[in-house]
Amino acid sequence: MIKKLVNKLAVDIINKRGSGDTCLYNDVDKFISNNNREWKVIDHIIGYGAFVNMVRDKLDFLYKVEFNILPCFKTKQSR
Repeated sequence: MIKKLVNKLAVDIINKRGSGDTCLYNDVDKFISNNNREWKVIDHIIGYGAFVNMVRDKLDFLYKVEFNILPCFKTKQSR
């Protein structure tokens, strides 16, 4: 459940970054306020800091995929 929520939040953050910069902590705080029931479970299991770190790690991974792998893949497909 936690990984699924981390993935969802990370994808939402990346989709939103196209319209402007955001702060990770602000995004996590908005997530907490919008998903209070889920947050109670997450907070009880891993806590705020670990959740933020998981989201940050997922964002780093997605950025690497987007900026490193996908452009290379597109170039190879167009040949």
